[in-house]
Amino acid sequence: MPFVHGRNAAFFLHDSSATQRNLTAFLDNVDVSWDQDAAETTTLGSSGRSYVQGLHTGTISLAGKWDNAGTGTPDQWLSSLFGGTVTSAWVYAPNGSASGRPYETGSAVITNYTVSAPVDDVVTFSASLQATGTITRATF
Repeated sequence: MPFVHGRNAAFFLHDSSATQRNLTAFLDNVDVSWDQDAAETTTLGSSGRSYVQGLHTGTISLAGKWDNAGTGTPDQWLSSLFGGTVTSAWVYAPNGSASGRPYETGSAVITNYTVSAPVDDVVTFSASLQATGTITRATF
C-alpha cells in the first residue's frame, strides 16, 4: 500500500483579485472535509430506515506560520477575502502538485481568519473556509 507523507501536500487559494496564491510554504496543517446530507425516505410499514443522497458541502481548515512581511503573504491574501461577496477558488493536493497526482478543487467563502501570538512561540494563523458549489477531484 503506497502511503504518503503529509509534507508533500500543497494548497493554493485565489486572493480577492482572483490571482492564484501558493500557501504551501506557510502551512503546517490542511483539513478538507466533505459532508453529504441523507434525506430520509422511510414510510409506514418499513422495518428499517431508508435514505437518498442529498446536498453535499465541504469545509477547509488551514493552519500555519503567520507572515506579513510586505506584499505577497498569507496575511494579505486571507484578510483580503473578507467583506463583500468574495468567493475564492482553491486547490488541495494531499500528495503534492506533480504531474499525475490527485487534487480536489472548488470555490469557497472564508468564514474565519485568526492570528495567534503566544508569548512563548511564533505567531501563527488559522483560517476556515466554507465550500460553495461542487467539489471536484482530478489529477494534475
